[in-house]
Formats: sequence, C-alpha cells, structure tokens
Amino acid sequence: MTIDQVPSMEEILAVHGDGIAAIAEIAGRLDDDAWDRQTPCDGWTAQDLAGHVVTVSTMWHEALDDAEAGVTTARWRWKDMARHNDEYLASLPPASGPQRIVSFIDQANRWCERVAAVDPDLPIPVAVQDLCAIPLTVRLFAWVAGGEWHVHAWDFAQVIGESYRSAHAHIITQARAAMFGAPLADGDPWAEIIRQSRS
Repeated sequence: MTIDQVPSMEEILAVHGDGIAAIAEIAGRLDDDAWDRQTPCDGWTAQDLAGHVVTVSTMWHEALDDAEAGVTTARWRWKDMARHNDEYLASLPPASGPQRIVSFIDQANRWCERVAAVDPDLPIPVAVQDLCAIPLTVRLFAWVAGGEWHVHAWDFAQVIGESYRSAHAHIITQARAAMFGAPLADGDPWAEIIRQSRS
C-alpha cells in the first residue's frame, strides 16, 4: 500500500461513521452490571472505556482546532499518551456509561462533520505523528484513525461475550501500512488489527 492510494474522504468518513454506529449499537445492549465488567483494555471497565472514547474524540477536536489555527506542534508526545489518557479519564465529570456513549456519539459525529468541511491537505498536529513515516494531513490522519472506533466496538462486544468484525478491515490495515511504513500483513486483516491494538 502506498500513500498515493488514499481512499476518498467519503470512504474514510464512512469508516468512522460505521465505527461510531457500531459502538452505539453494541454499548446500547450493555445492562447495568456489564458497565462494571473488565474490557480487553488492561485495567479498564466498560465504564472506563466509555470515558476513553469521549476523551479520544475530545483530543481529536483539539487537534483539529490547532490545525485550523495554524499550530504545527502536537500538544502531546505519543510516549506520554497513556498518562494523558488516564488524566483525561480522571477529569471527566461523573456520568453513567450510557451517558458517556451519548456524549461520544455527538462529539465523534461532529468531528466527522468538521473534517468534511476543511481542507483535507491541512497539516494536523497529533501525537500519532511520532509513529508515522510521513507528515500527517487531515485526510491522512482521518484515514489512519478510522480503526479506533472499530477496535473499541470489538472491546465492548467482548464485555457481553460477543464478537465484532469490521467490514472496513482492509481500509484500516491499508492505512496503518501506509502511515507507519510497514508491509501489509498476511492472513486475516481484522485479526491483525486486533493483535496490533493489544501489542
């Protein structure tokens, strides 16, 4: 996969939209007890994971704010993201898991609307740039970030003993290969996405 084979913005945002919808649907089926269960994300309950997707969407809005303001340096380094994730999570106001999912859906969909309205070639300062082989633009970041919601849909499904498989696994793996300068892995692309997300 090469960088000149980037999907259209419509295709990229469809990956995001389907991931957001998947989280909404799966999380909507968690009962009260399920929100206290552990997820595959080490140390996080479903309640914590609901907070995490809120904080990620918040950080993406902040990065887009910075891009539109001409800021070129990311607010955080990738090596510090675990600490920043914990700090963001701890700073969230009290809310139930379902309330956090409602907030996430709103923020994530608004981010997609904002991305659709800006110059796709605008540089965007994000921490994942530290791992990427090329400078990131809004289009390229949206492409590589599209897998985030699908992986967490899988996490929520695991909480209730179900499985989830993204229909966009090929686009997600292509983005990762292009952004990180890595070859496409052999075998099942979705299994590889889950493996990488846990490494």
